[in-house]
Amino acid sequence: ALRPDTSPAVGAGSMAVGPLQVETAAAGANQLHVQSLPASGKCAFVALHGARMDYIAATALLDRVVFSSNRNGNWQIYVCNLDGSELRRLTTSNANDRYPTWSPDGRQIAFSRSNSGQDERICIMNADGSDVRALTASGGLCADPDFSPDGRRLAYRHKRDEYEQIYIMNTDGTCQRSISDSSSTNEWDPAWSPDGTSMAFVSDRSGGYEVYVMDIEAKATTRLTDDSYRDEHPAWDPAGVLLAYESDRNGISEVMLMRSDGSERRNFSASPYYDGMPRFSGTGRLLAFTSSRGGNYDIWLQELGGLQRAWPVTTHKAADDYADLGSPTVQIERVLIGPDGADRGCNPLWSGADAAVVAFDGKSSRNLI
Repeated sequence: ALRPDTSPAVGAGSMAVGPLQVETAAAGANQLHVQSLPASGKCAFVALHGARMDYIAATALLDRVVFSSNRNGNWQIYVCNLDGSELRRLTTSNANDRYPTWSPDGRQIAFSRSNSGQDERICIMNADGSDVRALTASGGLCADPDFSPDGRRLAYRHKRDEYEQIYIMNTDGTCQRSISDSSSTNEWDPAWSPDGTSMAFVSDRSGGYEVYVMDIEAKATTRLTDDSYRDEHPAWDPAGVLLAYESDRNGISEVMLMRSDGSERRNFSASPYYDGMPRFSGTGRLLAFTSSRGGNYDIWLQELGGLQRAWPVTTHKAADDYADLGSPTVQIERVLIGPDGADRGCNPLWSGADAAVVAFDGKSSRNLI
């Protein structure tokens, strides 16, 4: 409903207007008028006037960020919004917890846990950090979990003897089996394709670190990168058209994009700093990655289309890495009117306004007139 709703107010003169958060000058809430404007096409327009507005933010259903950090002395799992707000620590063990990944329904997080003197194991927990359970037993290193698109299985790397291989298992830990087609090479970084039929991974079978893709049932493997550089950490876009990966072909690791057949490779992050460990958002509009461009290892986001803005999610002096995007909740997507620095990646269009006309594009609230 495009009308003021003062029930979720976050301060004096704060209200919700459809997918907008609006804050007026003191005592201005009762004077604000909201009027829908007639329009043809896919856009809807709403006019706001009658009270000076100090803040307007568009909200939308956006992914949350789960990542690992050593900010408390050992590696633990944290979660936050896309702008870094509502940061919460999920694991509080004495072990090192890393490689977190969301389940497709956003209800669970899989990760790896390593205790001193023990093998690294795959664990799973609820999205709030409760009910942590180990899925793999001792007897070999297990890490890099990735959920299947239906959420019923996990792929992971498993090192039992000399070599690492790609394994899959049910999310209760049963039916653990190798799907690797070679027993004498190392394979890691498994990434399930969106349709569940293929697995991207990294292997040293050619002597270097290259990205491959495997038909899971047929075990037919195709090499996607063929160079002398270190290519790793592949990640599929939701449509299964693109693969993001990390490569050091320019002297330092950067995030690269290519089509799922290995063609049309291009540098995506293009910075003189370390950029790696990419993961797509659920809509495919954003890529999360770890970057050192801020002076230490933080989680960054960058748009795939438009201006390709990039902004930091975390800015801690410790190391943050291995981000994954999922479990969407309503968050601030864009600050339209407000103080400098309020919007991620760039400043709002105005610092204040006596009137505004906002255009909603039918699927979100990303546009302003």
